Amino acid sequence: MKLTKMIDKNYLCDDQYLQFILSDYPSTIKQWRENHHLSLRQAAKILSVSSSAVNSWEKGIYTIDRKSYEKIKKHIEV
Repeated sequence: MKLTKMIDKNYLCDDQYLQFILSDYPSTIKQWRENHHLSLRQAAKILSVSSSAVNSWEKGIYTIDRKSYEKIKKHIEV
């Protein structure tokens, strides 16, 4: 993480999942949800995950796994 602050993360890795994880994804998810006026429950239903997962992601408590990332990128511009 410290290295990505000094060097462009796109240079360090070409994997879209890793780039997403190294980004400020909690803000991205929360902004998507708020822009679409979705509750946690509604966002979770769209993303096919639990509402506690969405809440944890928005707070940066848990890292999003690849499987969930694949679901997310279909709905959120990443």
